[in-house]
Parts: sequence; structure tokens; C-alpha cells
Amino acid sequence: MKLNKITFFTMFLLIFFTLYLPNIYEQNTPNLHLEVECPEKLIENKDIPIHIYAFTETEYIEYIIINLEVDGLSIDKLPMSRSFFNFEREFQDTVFLRFNKSEINKKSKVYIYFTLRDKYGNISKTYCEY
Repeated sequence: MKLNKITFFTMFLLIFFTLYLPNIYEQNTPNLHLEVECPEKLIENKDIPIHIYAFTETEYIEYIIINLEVDGLSIDKLPMSRSFFNFEREFQDTVFLRFNKSEINKKSKVYIYFTLRDKYGNISKTYCEY
């Protein structure tokens, strides 16, 4: 009889820990969405429009950073912070970038990195490659 109780209790614990316990530790992070529309090619000495759409489920966007990298070297960093742009939960606008002829050529590998951070430090990243 005592062995039956121990076996039943062991089976109960095994079922409990395999079915129910993993759901207890499931992390619910807020949804961050960062979408950019980059042009097909870079043109020297002309304004390049890049449309940015950013959204967070938390109270507000803390900052958006645009990093420009040419041939593995960071040439510019454009931070947009909440204190200056008064970000809320959503940001939708077009940013214009311009590359000088001395910064890029046809063989250059150019990356434009975008980083979105919300109030609680959650981060979303994306990039455009040329």
C-alpha cells in the first residue's frame, strides 16, 4: 500500500513538472516592431529617402539610432532620442541621408543599421545592405 502511494505521488510530480511547469517560466516580452524601406541603390551627393516605421507595446520609444558603415568603418551615427523628438509608442517618418563622393564608390560595401530601444531596454535591430 505504501509503495502504491509513492508510485502515485511520483507519477503526479512527473506529469506536473513536464506539462505545467514550463509554462510558468514563459517570458512575455513586449512586441517591438522596426521596419525600414531602403532605396534600391545609393546615389552619391543626392538625398536618399529611408522610410522608418517603429512601434512598441510599452509606454514609449526611448531612442532610434541609425549607424552608417562603409567598408567596415563606421562613418556616422545619427541618434534620435525621446527627449528631443518626443517619441510615443509609434514613430513613422522619412529620414534623408546623403553620401559624399569621397565616402563611397562602386566597390564599397555599405551598411545602414537601425536600432530601436523602448522604455524597458528591449531592443530591435535591422539593416540595409548595398
